[in-house]
Amino acid sequence: MMRPQSVEEILERKHSNSEECEQSLSDLRCAVAIGLEVPKKCRGRVWKLFLRLRDVSATCYIGLVHRGPSTFDQKIRSDTGRTLKTDMDFVEHVSVDMLIRVLNAFVWISRQDGRANATSEELQLQDQFRKGSVCKELTYVQGMNVILAPFLRVMPEMEAFYAFSTFVWRVCPLYVQPTLRGVHCGARLVDLCLRELDPELYGYLSAKELTAKTYAFKYIMTFSACRPPLSQVLLLWDVMLAVGAHLNVLFIVAQLSLIRSQLMQSP
Repeated sequence: MMRPQSVEEILERKHSNSEECEQSLSDLRCAVAIGLEVPKKCRGRVWKLFLRLRDVSATCYIGLVHRGPSTFDQKIRSDTGRTLKTDMDFVEHVSVDMLIRVLNAFVWISRQDGRANATSEELQLQDQFRKGSVCKELTYVQGMNVILAPFLRVMPEMEAFYAFSTFVWRVCPLYVQPTLRGVHCGARLVDLCLRELDPELYGYLSAKELTAKTYAFKYIMTFSACRPPLSQVLLLWDVMLAVGAHLNVLFIVAQLSLIRSQLMQSP
C-alpha cells in the first residue's frame, strides 16, 4: 500500500491544466483531514489554497489603509488591545497596530458607504466579495479581532487581510451580523448535536439550564480562536479550512466530550 503524499509533496506538484490543480487541491484537503502535518512554513499558503485565494493587491490594501480610521475605529481599538493578550507567542509576532489596520480596511471594503471615492480596484474587490454572498454589507462586530488573529499569525499582514476578508464574506457572514444571527444558530446546532451524540450529558446540562449559548457562545463566535494556546488553535483551523467551517460546531462538542467526566461530577 502506497503511503499518502505529504503536504509539502502535494504543494510541489506541477500542473498543466485546471483539472490537475483541482485534483491536487482535493488531495491536499484529504491529507490535512486525515491528520498529516501542515508545516509552519507552508501554513499560510495552504490556508490561502483552501480559501481559493488567488490574487492579492498591495496597491488596493495600502489604499484602504491610507483612508485612515473607519467609523468603527474606536470600537476596534477598544477590542484589539485585549486580543489574545495572554498568548506571548502571538503578542511577540502580531502588533495591535496590525490588527487595527486590517480591521479598519475590512470595514472600508465591506460597507456600502465605503464605495464613495473608492478606486476601480477597490470596487472590483467589493463586488467580488458580495458576489454570491447572503449579505450585501458587513461591518465590524466584537469578536472579529479574535477571528483575525490566526490569519495574522500565519501570514503577512496584506495576505492576512485578504484571507480574513474572504473567510468572513464567504464562510461566516452571518456570524458577524450585528445580531450575531449565525452564532446563535451555531449554538443551537451544538445543543442538537450534543443531544444526539451524548443524550446523558445533554440532559445533565439541560437540567441545570446550561445551553451552548451559556457556556460556548464565545468559542462558537471565534471558531475556538479565543481558546488558548493559539498554536493548538492553528491545528484545528488546518482541519476546519480543509473540511469545512461546519466543524466549528463539532469542535465544541468534542471539547465537551474531553471534559465529560468532570462535568458529570460537578454539583
